[in-house]
Amino acid sequence: MAVLVDEYDKPLLDAMDNPVMEEHNRAVLKAFYSILKDVDKHLKLVFITGVTKFSKISIFSDFNQLRDISLEREYAGICGVTEPELLRDLRPELSGLGSQLSLGDDGCLKALREHYDGYCFHPDGPGVLAERRLRCVYNPFSLLRALQERRLGSWWFETGTPTFLARRVRAWGFEPREFSDGTIEAEEERLQDFRADDPDPVPLLFQAGYLTIRGRDADGVFELGVPNGEVERGLVRSLLPAWAPAYGARRGIDVLTLRRCVELGDADGMRDVIRALFASIPYTRADDPFENYFQTVLWLIFTLLGYYVSCEIHQAQGRVDCVIETASHVYVMELKRDGTTAEALAQILKLGYAAPYAADRRQLHLIGASFDSTTRQLAAWEQR
Repeated sequence: MAVLVDEYDKPLLDAMDNPVMEEHNRAVLKAFYSILKDVDKHLKLVFITGVTKFSKISIFSDFNQLRDISLEREYAGICGVTEPELLRDLRPELSGLGSQLSLGDDGCLKALREHYDGYCFHPDGPGVLAERRLRCVYNPFSLLRALQERRLGSWWFETGTPTFLARRVRAWGFEPREFSDGTIEAEEERLQDFRADDPDPVPLLFQAGYLTIRGRDADGVFELGVPNGEVERGLVRSLLPAWAPAYGARRGIDVLTLRRCVELGDADGMRDVIRALFASIPYTRADDPFENYFQTVLWLIFTLLGYYVSCEIHQAQGRVDCVIETASHVYVMELKRDGTTAEALAQILKLGYAAPYAADRRQLHLIGASFDSTTRQLAAWEQR
């Protein structure tokens, strides 16, 4: 007999804010798994998935033969589709999707990589390329749905992002920008040590599939990052309401208007939409660093819209607050708290923040923005 259990710890995670319900669910789960111990001689295989390390919660005390294979090389491809498997077994479906999207097989494969590939559970796992950027397995659910439906959708996130995740990422003080700036590092023991009462979000984000291994240094420390485009967009969409509730409700901001303004180089139009957004946010978290809050909201919004966004970029003479890049425009922004837009623009010019884009053929916009710390609103905006 084989026993397969998916998301074994979901009843505990969903009740994290309700100690009475959590304890009740824990007792029910413990009773269930104790039965498996009693029928051990009839079990050929038991396969359990979840985000909480099973040895850290008290539901398996009577069932102690479990082995954690999360980061073992032998099993690195067990829960995904490798690219050789895709090309070997799903070639007709790949060609069908490529034809539907007018991309051909090679273009379709590239698009599928960007959307659904990138999950790595061991630095030497299947599908790893020679370059530093690792690729291991595709999300099987999203890949198969894309091939079946013949379109690229956010299939995994449409099944529902855990509600506890969005609530706790901000409560833990984790900056969403860290997902893409390459600064998240962790040792192997840390990745496998998530507990419901642990304030460290990195093990949870890794175990839940929102972070994956991108590399490992000589000391064995893992570099982590978002696996692919589907995860990045879905994660940003899930987290944005925690920083800007009005955005999710489309009150005070028109997403399509903002996109049009960015694409047309209409910095004044961007100002109006962003001002309306901040005016509609009931900002009550006085403990947040002021500049970080506005940078985070801008990063979330423009990342969700599909643009390349960088904040706090280190250059020779200082740090650029925010840069937004599109195919035709580059926006270099300096944000001032209770300062003037003239001071912000002067800093951009004096410290050469726009120098890296001097030979860029795209249109360059220098923007100085001032935020009022009393009203917590966008007070002024000026561009050159």
